[in-house]
Amino acid sequence: RDLASGRPSGLFNWATKAQGHCFAAENGPTARVVAEHDGYLARFGLKHRRTVAFDGNSKITISDELIGDSEKREVAISFLLDRCCTATIEVGSSVLIAAGRRPLARMTSTGPLKPAVIRGDEASNLGWVSPAFGVRIPADQIVFRGNLEAPSVVTVTLLA
Repeated sequence: RDLASGRPSGLFNWATKAQGHCFAAENGPTARVVAEHDGYLARFGLKHRRTVAFDGNSKITISDELIGDSEKREVAISFLLDRCCTATIEVGSSVLIAAGRRPLARMTSTGPLKPAVIRGDEASNLGWVSPAFGVRIPADQIVFRGNLEAPSVVTVTLLA
């Protein structure tokens, strides 16, 4: 069952919101940002920490961790694409992101999370973008799901 870090109370309105904190922002050969939020603290005793690093060339590494005492949990990490982009799962569980026929990036997960691509799904409400209030347009959403025991690492390689 999908549980968000905040609870909506209406369109563009939240009953509860996660409080986020940036712990590190480093420039250098590898730029890196580390931040976490407490959106799962009250219900599960967990904080979500994300580290994003860019090697200055073509690789973005995203590492997600659940901080706190917890048994192995089923999680989902999702990336909503612009409506002009498409995502295709390739052999080996990598995901190719393209704009038309032009490849833009490849996402891979080195952890236990496996990818799926969802587009305009009414049942889950995943795979939609809203360019204006009250308007929904289908768009590819990449969702990595699985049981998280250790940090999950998703690597995005930008293609020339």
